[in-house]
Amino acid sequence: GYRPSYVDTDEEGLTAFVANYEDGTVSIVDLTEQIVIDNVPVGVNPSVVRVFANKVYVTNESSGSITIADII
Repeated sequence: GYRPSYVDTDEEGLTAFVANYEDGTVSIVDLTEQIVIDNVPVGVNPSVVRVFANKVYVTNESSGSITIADII
């Protein structure tokens, strides 16, 4: 994604979740294969992403919202 601003990993450290500030997405990255699996749309200007208890939490700075998604 464009202008990555924050990254967190799942509990096993196998998948990274990267907040892409300028394009309003979170990239899901397979760290073993070192490839982007998907880019998921979230709110405007996602700034921080955290993974906890099989969920991804994303703060969306400009839209003043939080996106919560299950890890599949």
